[in-house]
Amino acid sequence: MRHILLILFILSNLFSSVEEDVLEVANSVKKFTNTHKIPKEIFSSSQAIVIIPSYMKASFFIGGQYGEGMVVVKKSDNSWSNPFFVKITGGSFGIQFGLEASDTILLFRSKKSLTELLHNKITLGTEVSVSVGPIEENYNRYKEGNFQADVLTYRIKDGLFIGASLDGTVLNHDIEKNSVIYGNQSKAQQIVDSELKIDIYALEELNKILNTYK
Repeated sequence: MRHILLILFILSNLFSSVEEDVLEVANSVKKFTNTHKIPKEIFSSSQAIVIIPSYMKASFFIGGQYGEGMVVVKKSDNSWSNPFFVKITGGSFGIQFGLEASDTILLFRSKKSLTELLHNKITLGTEVSVSVGPIEENYNRYKEGNFQADVLTYRIKDGLFIGASLDGTVLNHDIEKNSVIYGNQSKAQQIVDSELKIDIYALEELNKILNTYK
């Protein structure tokens, strides 16, 4: 009996943690949409959106990058799928010092990039091409240049909207968090295809924000 209670207690804490993560993600997306910097057409035509609410970069000669976030995928009926959770990591070498945190968002634009994303692991800039995304001010030049990267990236740091280069970083599925929410049906493709209703209030808020950008 004690073991069962302990397991239930652990699962309850993990679920609460996941709820907090979803709230962070919803607040992060709100920051991006409130800037009105990302062209609506870019948002609405994306195959999937990856949101990393606190992307950390630390360096002392050797640099490291880490973040945890969430993915939603555009379904055939133009609605957004249930989310699945991911981690992003990376490293670099050279003369570099410092620590910074930012809200980061990745817009997956092509079928190819979506296919890679649904696998357990993807290296940005290797399996798919990555570029800093255009903003409203230069969107017309972007269209005229007909430049189409698989993934477009954006970042907000200290309230400022800035570019984000993520070449070489690795995106992994967060198997533990996905299992807490979805149990045995925790693979990305299963989650995306699922019609299961997730009882998380922050997720409703996130969907409201994203639905304004369909």
